[in-house]
Amino acid sequence: MEEQMEPQSEIVPIVQVRNMGIIAIHVSDISRSARFYKEMLGFREGEQMLTPGLSLEANDISIYLCNGRAPRRKEQMKYAEISLCFVVKGVKDAFDRLTAAGVDVVEPYEAGSEYFATCAIADPDGNVIEIWGNP
Repeated sequence: MEEQMEPQSEIVPIVQVRNMGIIAIHVSDISRSARFYKEMLGFREGEQMLTPGLSLEANDISIYLCNGRAPRRKEQMKYAEISLCFVVKGVKDAFDRLTAAGVDVVEPYEAGSEYFATCAIADPDGNVIEIWGNP
């Protein structure tokens, strides 16, 4: 006997999201965090649209660093409510270079296949950043 599937009703969203704008990252020290994102991940200062924070860009990614957060304790990093995920070429090389620079590791390098690898690090305030890409 073949199971019959009920027709799915059309979901009509209240708002249709079209694109990602800017990612706000709450930090305890904007200068320290800006140094981290610039030196470790290649961000550069972007167009300053908001104050008193700092806008940074990397390719078509825009982040906004703003004050107002106590640093996350190391044991809390593994259970972050949300994490950023950045795609890079060569995750193993990125992981090796970041760990050599002393960045906090949340999840070690792992190659899931010959095409995909991941790791997770933390910024100076314990915000989790996943690194994805080819091994």
